[in-house]
Amino acid sequence: MSARLWQRAVPVIAMSLFLMPLAACGQADQDPPVWEAGSPTTASEPPTEAAPPPSPVTPSPTAASPTPKASATPRPSASRTTKPPAIGTARVSVVRTAAGQGARTLSVEGDGRWSYLAGTRDDNGTLNQSQRERLQALLADPKLDAEARERDRPRCRDAASYALNTGSTTVLWQACSNGAPATATAIVRLLEGATPL
Repeated sequence: MSARLWQRAVPVIAMSLFLMPLAACGQADQDPPVWEAGSPTTASEPPTEAAPPPSPVTPSPTAASPTPKASATPRPSASRTTKPPAIGTARVSVVRTAAGQGARTLSVEGDGRWSYLAGTRDDNGTLNQSQRERLQALLADPKLDAEARERDRPRCRDAASYALNTGSTTVLWQACSNGAPATATAIVRLLEGATPL
């Protein structure tokens, strides 16, 4: 190539080299970017929905079933037993005197044991349950206190006399047909049937 032609071609080559980058930039502005697989997500892309949480595991009925409780069997109500009334423990003594017979003394303890003295005779024994209950019921009768306050009773000739004492109560009378204290007489009759009185 001649020197003159070279001088003319140099400006053209230089201009071409200058315009080529500009053309490439313009093409880059027009063409949309191609996203390759695995490229990072930009802000313009819609957010990816979060995966739903795992559904809870339902326990097996056989594994979690509680052990059935045994039903409580009601106990039969115990029948109420009526306690017998308490027996008293009062002591009593009876002194019986009669013309030509001397004195006879009977003492009965609260538990039913008795002792009898008549001259040289000395006996001992125990009242049974029925006799003891009857005796204590008579000794607890309020009528016995009222009989102890009576003083004007009829006196009989040659009749046996009685002196009954229990606690602070003393009843005195003669075994006449009329005027004898009923409660004290019932006590003596009970003891005469159970002892040598």
